Amino acid sequence: MRRTLTMVLGLVLMVSVAGCNPNRGDNDGGGQAGAADTDVTLMLPFQKGLSFWSEMLPEELGYYKAEGLTVNVQPSGGGTEALQQLLTGNVDMAMVAPAVILEAAAQGKKVTVPYTDKYKGLFSIVVPEASDIRSPADLKGKTVGVTDFGSGEMPIVRAILGKAGLTEGKDVKLVAVGEGNPAVAKAIKDARVQAYGASWSDFIPLMGLGLQFREVTYPDIQALPSEVLAVRPEYYQANRETVLKVARSMAKASYLVTQYPDKWLGLLKKLAPQDVSDPELAQLAMDVWLDIAAYPKEGDQYVFGRSDETAWRTLESVGREFGGDDSRQQVDVSTIVDNGLVDQINDFSRDEVDKQGQELEASFP
Repeated sequence: MRRTLTMVLGLVLMVSVAGCNPNRGDNDGGGQAGAADTDVTLMLPFQKGLSFWSEMLPEELGYYKAEGLTVNVQPSGGGTEALQQLLTGNVDMAMVAPAVILEAAAQGKKVTVPYTDKYKGLFSIVVPEASDIRSPADLKGKTVGVTDFGSGEMPIVRAILGKAGLTEGKDVKLVAVGEGNPAVAKAIKDARVQAYGASWSDFIPLMGLGLQFREVTYPDIQALPSEVLAVRPEYYQANRETVLKVARSMAKASYLVTQYPDKWLGLLKKLAPQDVSDPELAQLAMDVWLDIAAYPKEGDQYVFGRSDETAWRTLESVGREFGGDDSRQQVDVSTIVDNGLVDQINDFSRDEVDKQGQELEASFP
């Protein structure tokens, strides 16, 4: 489905910081059971919650353990923070939006992306359903709220405005209003902001408060990848096998969720109970996030992790042309994207994961 924003729902879907229970499950193929554990820190762009099945589920079902890994999945305050922590060496890997990586790469920072996890747009600009704003050009003279000026949505928000020929601070005023919460809902209802630029992690809670939204963006921006696994090049060179094992664990988790999304929602009753406190809203969120994931297929089989260099080049061009920074250097995306592990990442038994999904005792609602 394309994200439907017109449902009026009752409760806020909060993003939980609940942890996972590690090392449960058997060796499911592609693993290194019995090997000494390798400690890895993996940082998320937000708090742990419904959208992070690729990172949380391997811990819960023992996929990391089967690969000989101990993975510490850490939350963060946004993709920019996660990337900063990665670049400074405080974490080994991070889930980051490509637009944020390209901003850093244009400043000379080095990042390698061996795995794509979400293939459609995570960030967007929305307006109330009743708004007379119908296109990005209609944002002229309006105030657009964002979560924070250092947050991951900023490159996309600026690209949308730039492509519409609008200048930040002249044609459009941007104000930081915070993440999707009741205060943001009030700012929208009171028309202190006429639009809100953020991520779907922020939009969905506002929908739970009864707000009805419409996206104001461009289809070519909507269709660009939004979440990838990022590592430092030197770490990748020295720990290629470890990166492979983490990515393969994520691929197994993603395959299970494509087949049994309700089982993931059932597990969240323990892992992140606030995310599923309203079953109707949780189901809507699951549909939205599977739409954003948009895992590609070859024939009838999913192929997890492969990065689309053409999409990256489009994103780089959009950001450079419309991002509002005339001095931004062109980035060679081939120095960032690495698909060298994709075949090995997908070398796991779908039948065994299917069997595990069938036997998994996790019902929803």
